[in-house]
Amino acid sequence: MESVKAVRGMRDLLPEELERWQSFEEKARQLLARYGYQEIRTPVVEEKGLFERSVGEQTDIVTKEMYTFLDRKGRKLALRPEGTASVVRAYLEANYFQKRKISRFWYLGPMFRYDRPQKGRYRQFYQLGVEVFGGQDPFFDVEVMALMFYLVNSSGVTDLTIHLNHLGCAQCQHNYLGVLQKFVRPRAGFLCCDCQRRLASNTLRIFDCKNERCAEVLEEAPLPGNYLCQVCQDRYEKVHTGLKALGLSVFEDKRLVRGLDYYTGTVFEAMTGRETNAVAAGGRYDTLTMALGGPAIPAVGFAIGLDRLMALCSETSSKLPVIRAIFLGEEARKRGFLLLEELRREGLRVETDYEERPLKNHLQTASREKVVWCLILGENELNREQFVIKNMETRRQYEISFNGAGQKVKELVC
Repeated sequence: MESVKAVRGMRDLLPEELERWQSFEEKARQLLARYGYQEIRTPVVEEKGLFERSVGEQTDIVTKEMYTFLDRKGRKLALRPEGTASVVRAYLEANYFQKRKISRFWYLGPMFRYDRPQKGRYRQFYQLGVEVFGGQDPFFDVEVMALMFYLVNSSGVTDLTIHLNHLGCAQCQHNYLGVLQKFVRPRAGFLCCDCQRRLASNTLRIFDCKNERCAEVLEEAPLPGNYLCQVCQDRYEKVHTGLKALGLSVFEDKRLVRGLDYYTGTVFEAMTGRETNAVAAGGRYDTLTMALGGPAIPAVGFAIGLDRLMALCSETSSKLPVIRAIFLGEEARKRGFLLLEELRREGLRVETDYEERPLKNHLQTASREKVVWCLILGENELNREQFVIKNMETRRQYEISFNGAGQKVKELVC
């Protein structure tokens, strides 16, 4: 019978890798709390129309990549392809705009896109995201970008640069798109099929294209940052100045537009020297609440791609080392079981195999599984009311009495 395997583009996060993820997540929770962000959890399944109205009907995400289906009542549903739209829906549905002037949320969970699987990119992928509602001042933009920078740094990835651009307000974009279309239309025959479609429906998206020929066509194209009104120009300068004042590495990327329709004003990406794709990205979306039926609420946020970030992360897990307990004989198992509970109450990680096997066999298994510390308890140790802790790397052994065992073991192995 053929074995069952994971669906293409989906993967298991096995314990060895997941420990590194959890180490980062614990640090992230602490940092987010210090900035005043509260966790929010939204459904994996939403109405398809939520993403059509927010992400954009003509974006690649909606037209090519969403997992969609009909439920038993014929409703059009989708697995969420990104997190912001769901958080905005929840924010409006719970009337948070009537409860608090400024709302700060963060989320963590799986997203789904039918994309071509490749290194660091999966069809089920994970994001940690941040959204701020109600803040119009440019310092809110600076805050979320600084938080993004520090979160990525906490993973051990330090060679980070923020790529920054400003798309302008609605009037700026209207004026700019006319100029851009005038430039591109005579050259449309040299664009790929997708960009020709975007030219008519969503012109800014042509800057997202990875086709080399399209990039050559756009090399001399007018750029959005050069068509900002004075208000938008002032906002952009305040954001840029604020980031530099914090000592963050910033690169002004005039071609940066992002791939979602809801962005207005500031857009940004976090890049490392080891990746051609961003590990985190976001921007301001001051009109999205209106597009989803709510009042006009200024907002800004970002999302970190955890799959890509964890692939770059060289930091090891911060968890305590595993202690492998070895019990030799029935009486040792009875006393040892109580000892394990005592050690665990001290916060130590202890595991055991209760099967009766020779000591040599237990130690060989521990060595093969790269266990560093072994706790050994047999008849001789019971008679002396103590046990042995052995370091499998240095081969040194330590005799420890039962009295106050938890604190003594913690001092030794931690």
